[in-house]
Amino acid sequence: MKAWLNNGASTFVSLCVAGFLIAISSLPVFDRFHGYDIDILHYLRSKFDSHSRAPGKSSVAVIAIDEVTYATKPFAGLPKVMWTPQIAKVQNAVLAAGARVIGWDIILPTSAATYVADKNIDRELLKSFAQARRDGRLILGAAQLGSSHIVPHRLFSWAAGGASNLRSLNVNVDEDGIIRSVPTFLPVQKRDGSLTHVPSLSLELAARYKNNKPQRLPDGRVRLDGENLSGSRDDRLQLNYLGQNAQIPTFSLADLLLCAEAENADFFKEHFHDRVVLLGLVLDIEDRKLSSNRWITDGGPPFSEPRCSDTIKVHEMNVERATTPGVYIHATAVNNFLRNSGLERPGNEKRFLFAIPLVLVVLFATQLFRPGAAAVTFLMASCIWIALALWQIDSHYVIPVIDPLITASLTFVVVLGYRFAVVDKDRRFLKRAFSSYVSPELVESLLADPEKLKLGGERRELSFLFTDLADFTRMVENMEPTEVAPLLNAYLDQMISIAKANGGTIDKVIGDAVVVIFSAPVDQSDHAVNAVNCAREMDKFADGFAATQRAKGIDFGQTRIGVHSGTAVVGNFGSNSFFDYTALGDAMNTAARLESVNKQFGTRVLVSEPAIVKSSSTGRPVGRLVLKGKSEALKVFEVGAGESSQKLSRQDHERLYELIETENPSALEQLKTLSSDYPDDPLLNYYRIRLEAGEAGTLIHLTEK
Repeated sequence: MKAWLNNGASTFVSLCVAGFLIAISSLPVFDRFHGYDIDILHYLRSKFDSHSRAPGKSSVAVIAIDEVTYATKPFAGLPKVMWTPQIAKVQNAVLAAGARVIGWDIILPTSAATYVADKNIDRELLKSFAQARRDGRLILGAAQLGSSHIVPHRLFSWAAGGASNLRSLNVNVDEDGIIRSVPTFLPVQKRDGSLTHVPSLSLELAARYKNNKPQRLPDGRVRLDGENLSGSRDDRLQLNYLGQNAQIPTFSLADLLLCAEAENADFFKEHFHDRVVLLGLVLDIEDRKLSSNRWITDGGPPFSEPRCSDTIKVHEMNVERATTPGVYIHATAVNNFLRNSGLERPGNEKRFLFAIPLVLVVLFATQLFRPGAAAVTFLMASCIWIALALWQIDSHYVIPVIDPLITASLTFVVVLGYRFAVVDKDRRFLKRAFSSYVSPELVESLLADPEKLKLGGERRELSFLFTDLADFTRMVENMEPTEVAPLLNAYLDQMISIAKANGGTIDKVIGDAVVVIFSAPVDQSDHAVNAVNCAREMDKFADGFAATQRAKGIDFGQTRIGVHSGTAVVGNFGSNSFFDYTALGDAMNTAARLESVNKQFGTRVLVSEPAIVKSSSTGRPVGRLVLKGKSEALKVFEVGAGESSQKLSRQDHERLYELIETENPSALEQLKTLSSDYPDDPLLNYYRIRLEAGEAGTLIHLTEK
């Protein structure tokens, strides 16, 4: 740690460089890397994961209209629309074998009966559709290309049950042309003009398998069979390829036709019972997609063994391809739905956080080690990070890889260059850097005794002050970002200046909230006086600042303040690499509770009795409050309110409080009168409502924080 202090200037600049690079990595221009993370992890897992799933464990099987089918009689030389008798025979055999549901990844937009003399050519398929429809075991595919809708011929659609058994085959294509997700629900406009959301083909197949209707949650996630499905967000499922396509049993349509004609029911039952079955194209050229598995597939049609007929030859590809038949994208999606194994990705607003661990390793390595050792440390950390990402993807979560590695690499180069180029490590630079974040007292204390940076703490009596700005979030949402920062900075700058002027140490600034500690790190015998005076000055400033902003048309909220004095442990807490100088204990929590309690009473500044007594201050008594989670009452006072002509004076309030505390019957009548005279006094209104509700006394149990 002394080395860290002795190299303060380099450390500060290194952190700035790292922060800048992390911020740059979160820009939209780098969004393309997010998809590559999935592609890389699929590839690495295929190389290092020996626990791949066997084909028999897939809940999905594929009937492939492949090159062999096109070359085999009776299919050879005929267009697909004339294959309906043969397809019907195979479909009937599959359904009779106990398949849960069959989905069509092909679309027959025309009927051969329109063109040939045999008008009954489609009869068997129509009968098959009708039977499967009655059992709820058939889903036909449809697609949308731009403004064009491609749907099955009206006879096929009618026999299959119409829209209730018609689902979209569309997939999601990323900006780089890669398919990494499929839709879960698609918006459909109803006849009355309203929108409804309809499951995609893959989700509908999984739902039919589960015999459970899928639910669309408000954030676009999917709930099926009592579970929120992993990887389903924003109406899309992030695909998780559990290995090569060979993990999905695939059967040639030509082979299955021979099997059906031979009435080999056992073969169908062995391979299709209790499965989702997809009928689709597995061809060398047609309907091939680039998906996130493109680095782990040779593009060939994967067939499971054994085949039903020895007369059908296996088609072998001569050229490897990175594309995959579209039917396997839907099959993978169904498996992901059924196994609840879709990939979860962190949102774009959180991705930059994952670069921080590797960047911190770089910072420490370049500060503590020589360049060679720092490089080895960085490489080891990168390998560990990739191993962690591989471990997490087995749990269906994608840890970013590219962004952290690039950011950390650039940080390593820049920081190491700065380390050699800059030799000025003046102590005054450390002081200026620290003064931007903490009080001057803490800076001086740390510079005088660097050992205070060691982890640990001490118990002492302190005073705490918490502030919060009401309705800050709503105000921010109604303002332009360029207006929010200057406004908030002007407010916080003065609030922090007031705290420092009264001897306070800024513990935290969280958004619009400020946390101040008194009597640490430097002892203050009058810490309670400083805290109460600070609260009064902050309240006065905040009230005037809010009035000025409202005059400009900005709905600036009211500042709430809580003050409490008590014993707490103060010091540096955290790890050897990251720690925070702060206080821990019930006294600090109580001050935070008092700040929050203001909104229940309509007050601005609440101070506990211990702080009032120790500071010899005065205030209007609020009551004996039993804060939520506490068992003992704490007397609390409102400070500063009596100075306003719109509120009852402190002396008159104390007399009224005594009547309420002794449960004097005249208290309610006086409250009614005074509430009329002082309509803007929140405490009078609070107690009037309380007594009118039949409650008595000043002991108040709070049920909210």
